[in-house]
Order: sequence, then C-alpha cells, then structure tokens
Amino acid sequence: MKNFKEETLLAIGDRKIEEYRIRAIHFNNEFSSDLIFEGKGNTIPWDDMDKRTHGLVSSYDDGYGSENWTGWITLTDGSWLERKTYDGSEWWENKIRPSLNNGIGDCIGEFGSVDDVEIISDNR
Repeated sequence: MKNFKEETLLAIGDRKIEEYRIRAIHFNNEFSSDLIFEGKGNTIPWDDMDKRTHGLVSSYDDGYGSENWTGWITLTDGSWLERKTYDGSEWWENKIRPSLNNGIGDCIGEFGSVDDVEIISDNR
C-alpha cells in the first residue's frame, strides 16, 4: 500500500506542478477542521501536511473507508490531476485539456455513445 505522498508523486510522474489545492478532510476528531494546502510550483509541503494531519500523509488507506483527501493539481504540460472517490475509495485521475483535435470522446465520455451524435462544426 502506498502512502498519500507516494501515490501523488507517482501520479505526477516526471511532469512539473503549476498549482495545487489539496484538502485534508476532517474525520474522527484527528484534527479540528478541514485543512487546505495550496501553492504554486513543486512546493507541496509534505512534512508540514503530515504533521498538521497527524500522519495522514504517511499512513492512510486509499481503499474503502472514509474519504481523506480531495483537490486538484495542475501541471505545466496543460494536464491536471483531480481527486476522485467512490464508496470511500480514492485516487488521482489524470485529465487532459479538451480539444477539437481529441475527437468527440472527450466531450461525450460517460454520458453516452458516439453512435447517435451529429457534429455541427463552425469552421470559420
């Protein structure tokens, strides 16, 4: 099992951080309120985050249970990471900037199929 820092750094890979806003969610009276850590560049304060959340960075379970982290990280290549959750499980999801060059899949996604879609293009 990876800790939150390892999971985040793995999701970032060799890309560079532009901005981030990461929220530690208050639960079980571990800390008095939700804590939001935000900044620019590769400056995520891992040690301070771990201290302020009583070890939630170094020891958390990304599996089923309570949600611990939410937020986003934008990257200098135009992509971003968005925190996703389902039934207590959580992970970083990689997003790319939509573009007409990406095809219609980035617009429809989970909302339907491409079988019954008419595309009206403005080619001015």
